[in-house]
Amino acid sequence: MESKALLLLALSVCLQSLTVSRGGLVAADRITGGKDFRDIESKFALRTPEDTAEDTCHLIPGVTESVANCHFNHSSKTFAVIHGWTVTGMYES
Repeated sequence: MESKALLLLALSVCLQSLTVSRGGLVAADRITGGKDFRDIESKFALRTPEDTAEDTCHLIPGVTESVANCHFNHSSKTFAVIHGWTVTGMYES
């Protein structure tokens, strides 16, 4: 149970540091707990085992409802894939 709690904590930290542009999102909605997530350009998406080829749901930092809207199942095995960046932080082309 402790490992699930740590995983959820890690996921929430990732969510706070990543974003996608989403039409109609009010900028004030992306200010949470005194932290401003509006200038983050990174993207984070959930994929399911049923549909691994498509990003089925996008998560938005500072918008906690985006996790609930994606129907994230905290009891299933979860892993994170981070790609598109090198070890030095430069974007891979």
